[in-house]
Amino acid sequence: ADGFRATQPPERLVPLVQRGNLGEAILRAIGMAADGAAGDLEKLSEAIALFRAVGLEDTARRFALQTMILVEEA
Repeated sequence: ADGFRATQPPERLVPLVQRGNLGEAILRAIGMAADGAAGDLEKLSEAIALFRAVGLEDTARRFALQTMILVEEA
């Protein structure tokens, strides 16, 4: 839920977004998402926030739902 409440990208990725390095920011967020799916909830929230901040709302929602399903099955 924290990732969906955020209105800005995570601090650690702001410089990349400001420089226009969206591809690199998204790749880093994907890595953070993997860490988040493994249990690092802060990184999970930050990945979702980044996806939303760069216009990937649908990706953020799908990732969040898939993560919830996988955690529930485990």
